[in-house]
Amino acid sequence: MVVLSVENLKVRYRVGHGAFIHAVEDVSFKVDEGETVAIVGESGSGKSTTALAIPRLLPPSATIAGGRIIFKGKDIMALSKSALNKIRGKEIGFVFQEPVSYLNPLIKVGEQIAEVLILHDGLDKKDAKLRALKLLEQVKVSDPHRVFNNYPHQLSGGMAQRVNIAIAIALNPSLLIADEPTSNLDVTVQAQILNLILSLKKELGMAVILVTHDLGVVSGVADRVLVMYAGKLVEEAPVKNIFDSPLHPYTKLLLKAVGRQTEVDRDEIRGSMPNLVTPPPGCRFLSRCPMRMDHCSEEVPEISLERGVRVLCWLYGDRRGS
Repeated sequence: MVVLSVENLKVRYRVGHGAFIHAVEDVSFKVDEGETVAIVGESGSGKSTTALAIPRLLPPSATIAGGRIIFKGKDIMALSKSALNKIRGKEIGFVFQEPVSYLNPLIKVGEQIAEVLILHDGLDKKDAKLRALKLLEQVKVSDPHRVFNNYPHQLSGGMAQRVNIAIAIALNPSLLIADEPTSNLDVTVQAQILNLILSLKKELGMAVILVTHDLGVVSGVADRVLVMYAGKLVEEAPVKNIFDSPLHPYTKLLLKAVGRQTEVDRDEIRGSMPNLVTPPPGCRFLSRCPMRMDHCSEEVPEISLERGVRVLCWLYGDRRGS
């Protein structure tokens, strides 16, 4: 069963004087019930914007300029604010990059978890506290009572992310979106957070969208991978295909950067992304692509289906070899 269907999504950011950043362009994908889909790419590729667009959590400067977002048969774009608020949290949970910045510094973290349960499930304060403590246990907090009474500044980055996850799963959502949930955490804690998300997925039967810049972290977590570059979805494939036989030149270069400690655009992928205020007329990866052809600069590639993989490149499909 399809939980989420994104169709030809377009997102623009206003930058003044009538100019817009074409941050996401014609992105389409589906997420099935219980599936984990990873969205990968460099900073600026549009992966976080895509994730934030799904529950309509984009900043005021952003506009969804086209496309459809269908969640469990409901058109997200057509929902009123009140109807949307009933879906956020209760049916779609969101784990943010910087967990401490999304916690109120003046309120104990346990009370912030309990507030979600009071507002959405109608629990009284006593029952909400008991449920909040159980949620802290569920996200593998060793001393739930102590953490319940902590303020956000008293938590480590990893602990703050566990609290963030507890809030995201409090209402048993059908879909959990985790936007760079391991950024700024050390390697050991990163692994713990990813394993936690995976175990909660199995326990609660959720579908998961995992956004990350590091292709290496998805190998043991994702079922399917979406590779984005400069606002475009350039490859979509089962995780095994991505690692065993990547098709798009960008995906191949990303894989070479797996495990490196430096940014990929300073390592394996020379150059930088194009200006997305005035995107180039052809392929957006053209200036950095080692396999470019003459017509790549003139025509935008079309999605081709190659061995069960969707790929946006003139090396495949009807124009291959031309």
